[in-house]
Order: sequence, then structure tokens, then C-alpha cells
Amino acid sequence: MSLDWPADRALPLFPDIARQIEYANLSAFSSDEQLLLTSLQGLVNRQQPRLYLDWPQRREESDDLINEAWREQLEAKGVQGVDVTSGPFQSIDKYKSNVRGAIVYDVKVPDTINLASTMAGIFDAVLATEELAQRFDIPISRISEVASKTSTSYVWPNVTDRLITAIKPLSTTLYANRTWDTLLKTNSSVTDASNNGTYRIDLTRFINRSNTVYPGYHGVNAIFRDYIVATAAPCVWLDSNRPREAALLDNILHQFQPNTAYLGWVPNGDEMSGVTQLARHGVYVAATDFYFNPTIFSEFRRGDQSQQPSQTESSSRLPLRNSTEIFLSLVYLEGDNIQYNQRRMFTHWNDAARGSVPLGWTISPLLRDIGPGILSYYQATSTENDLLVAGPDGAGYTYPGVWPGGALSVELATLTLIFKL
Repeated sequence: MSLDWPADRALPLFPDIARQIEYANLSAFSSDEQLLLTSLQGLVNRQQPRLYLDWPQRREESDDLINEAWREQLEAKGVQGVDVTSGPFQSIDKYKSNVRGAIVYDVKVPDTINLASTMAGIFDAVLATEELAQRFDIPISRISEVASKTSTSYVWPNVTDRLITAIKPLSTTLYANRTWDTLLKTNSSVTDASNNGTYRIDLTRFINRSNTVYPGYHGVNAIFRDYIVATAAPCVWLDSNRPREAALLDNILHQFQPNTAYLGWVPNGDEMSGVTQLARHGVYVAATDFYFNPTIFSEFRRGDQSQQPSQTESSSRLPLRNSTEIFLSLVYLEGDNIQYNQRRMFTHWNDAARGSVPLGWTISPLLRDIGPGILSYYQATSTENDLLVAGPDGAGYTYPGVWPGGALSVELATLTLIFKL
């Protein structure tokens, strides 16, 4: 099934959300199990959004309260939630008609996880290890098998050229409650670089230690996979600082329309080189690599879409000022960061002191397409001292100075349309 994607939208439309959704906290499950269920979520929710899955980003930094708060916002708008945390795998049997098979990835070749995510969307498949596919009796296809049976001329036309995603294939989870040895310590803050130097540390006591452990372990990264599967979007993880990877990314980006969104993030957080390379192709970045349940929030728009007063209305309430006066404007930044709008901004927004002083809040215009309910929540709960504004570079993070001329004109026209809505 392909999603409806009008020409005037940056991202596709999802069907109406179900009146009853099933939700589960997957904290107790392995990353492979999370990936299996999240890919199923993508297949199910592109038919009708009805699965809501979450877990803490880091074991020591549980943000379950934020996930629960947004689910409560859904329920406040008339969506009934059913807790299936105790048995989320029952959803596999319940929605088996949505699944044609399982694509098995190879964690030793991490890029197969991203490739499998895209192919799962094309072939109505879930992502699974061989063990999980056998456990739930799902027919298996391996990446190599699918590639040998399908030609590029078949696969590429079934992949969108209006959206590219970039999610780290593997994530590192730190072990909890570990005791660490202190190797070096300073008791004072040094800011003049006077402590620069080479230090010798005796590590012989650590040799052949039976209880030495690596501080963390790698697992597949399941966050945002539901959206990749639902949209059958290409998913990459290519470093602009590595010549071969940068060249491959250039070849891929040549296939996309101007004003394409790049959802996810860039390797190693090196935004300067990554965003620059994307901007040269007329592609802008929106950080979504920690954005949970995009296939739910892309449709969630029930209730009043309360709008802030227009700029003209707001300006008419302001008293006339002497032109020689100086004004201080306080603005929270991160407006091109969609996951921030869902997570950290929600925490700041619900501070009891909000509204006591005038404050600007940057927020992504792309929420119109990928989180309209999140956008309307901030609009509806804002005070006269809160002003929602777009980030300085518009819908996403980019460097307009390196955009191709024609592509930049398309971007500006699109932004003009969004801001009028």
C-alpha cells in the first residue's frame, strides 16, 4: 500500500487514526524484538494507525513519562488505549494478514539493517533475526536472496524520490550499575590549557582481570523504523567525511527531487560536513533519530487545531515604542529538531514558570506533516507570553548559501505555503 502524498506536502499523509489503539512499553524486550515489532507497526499503521510502541532511549535515562504523556494526549482527543505490554507479540498473529514475510538482516554487516528497513516497506515484510522469524512462523527472506531475485529496475521505482532517511543501524547501550576505576582526576577547573600534555598511566593492574567488561553492548536501533517501513523510504548511514561514502551519498542524492527532506541525523554528529553535502543537492535535514511513533503522530490531528493569533493581530496589541529603545528577545532554539519538539521541549514547556515572562519557542514547520497533533498541543496550550516561531532556516536544518538556485526557489515557495496554513 502506498500513502497519499499531495504535491503541496513535504511528507506523506497517513490514514485516519483508529478509535482504539494498542500500546506497549518494550523496555523489557531485546533490541531485535523491538525492531520486529516496530517494523510490524510500520506495516499496520500505514493501513490505519493503531499501534503505539515506546521504550526509554537509555536505560539510565527513562523518559517513559514523556511517552505516556503524549499517549494521554491521544486519549484526551477521544482515542481509546489498550495496554498490550504484557503480550505485544500477540500483535504478530493479529496482523499477520499485513505481513508477507520477514527480511533477515546481518548484525555483522550493519548496513543490511537499513537496507532491510527499506525493502521491508516495499515487500510488506517485517525485520527479524532468523530465530525470531522461526519462532513466529514467518517466511524468511535474506537480503542476498531478495537482491538476487529483484533487479534495480524493479526496486528503485518502488522507492520514493521525495524523502530519504538516515538512522544509525546499531546503538550502544551502557551496562547499568557498573563500578569504574578512576585513572585520572582533577579537583579544579582549568580553562587556560595549562594542563595540556601527555600523561603516563599504569594499566598493568587491569591485565587478565577476570571481571573486566566492556561498558556497553551493541544492539539494533529500532527507533523511527516504523516510518521508514511505512513510507518505503531509502535509509542510509553514510559519512560525508569518508570519500567513498560521500561519493556514494552524492550518487544517491542525484536521484531525488529538489526540496527533499532528510529525516534522521548524520554520522558522528558532524553536522557541518553532512548538512553542507545535503544542501548542495537541495536537501534539508530534520532530526528525527529519536522521534518515537511517527506513524501515529503523522496522522494525529483530532480536535481543534487552535492557532496562535496572526502576526498582524499580535502586533496590533503591542504598544508603540520609541525607535531608540533596545529590546531583548529570549528564544529557545532547536526549532529544526523534530524529536526535540516531541521530547525535551515538552519537558521545558510544562515547567510551572512558563508564561511568566515573554519567550519565543522555535518549532519545526514539518510538524504540520509528521506531528500535527504535537503542533496543535503547543498552539492550544500557549500563553500570551509564548510565541511559536520557525527555526532560522525554515522547515529543516540547512545552509541556504550552497543550495542550487532553482531548488532554493522551490524551498522558499513551499515554506511560504506552510507558513500561511
